[in-house]
Amino acid sequence: MRLFPETPRYLFAVRDRKTSCVRSIQWLRGKSASIAEEYSEMADGLAYLYDAFSPTTIMTTKNKTFMDYMTERVIILPLLSSVTFLLLTSLTGLQPIVYFFTPDLDFISKNASPKVTILTIAMLLSSIVSSLLINRIGVKSILLISTSGSTASLLFASSLPYFFNVPISNWLAQSTILLFIISHFFGLGALSWTLTVESIPVRGFELGMSLSSSLWWSFLLVFSMTRYQMASTVGVNGIFWLHSVVGILTYLFI
Repeated sequence: MRLFPETPRYLFAVRDRKTSCVRSIQWLRGKSASIAEEYSEMADGLAYLYDAFSPTTIMTTKNKTFMDYMTERVIILPLLSSVTFLLLTSLTGLQPIVYFFTPDLDFISKNASPKVTILTIAMLLSSIVSSLLINRIGVKSILLISTSGSTASLLFASSLPYFFNVPISNWLAQSTILLFIISHFFGLGALSWTLTVESIPVRGFELGMSLSSSLWWSFLLVFSMTRYQMASTVGVNGIFWLHSVVGILTYLFI
């Protein structure tokens, strides 16, 4: 076994090497760790997947078209929910708003802005805190907290020009944008994909994840290519209002 072993699921399900699978799990967990329960759970889960993708099941589903899947409620409902949630998440404005926080984003230059360090630490800490709380309060609660915090930050940033007349570079505006980034990475950043993976059934997993990821990246590409035009058309404050509305819709959807 080299520096890192082959994955246990691959050894168990693909290569049918149960002994090597046990050794792999034992190496990953430590020599003194008990792996009996984990091995049993993995075996049960793979047995369920085997039934789902057995030759009989595959023969009955391989000739199905895209529209055949779209007419099955057990697939279409979670698929539409997952795709809609991912689209809303992609429209919450992380990329353009990060740019407003630090337009000179540079992670490799020795003369990088201190904002880059602050941004990196904030994203790291918010993700760590989220991972520590996920088993205590649940994915949905974390997503609601994340959406509430990010949307409230955008609404406050949108109101700054009306009440305080401060530019985007002002410390108050920058602090508000940083709060948005922290809130977003606390839940919407990674957990949106977790929710998607858990929602889509096994039979529609390949179709669902392909459709979800393609639409996700398409929307991000469109936003990346049009952010300058949007900023010149509606202004920075208009972009904040736009993403605030999307944040409210996301909260209601969750």
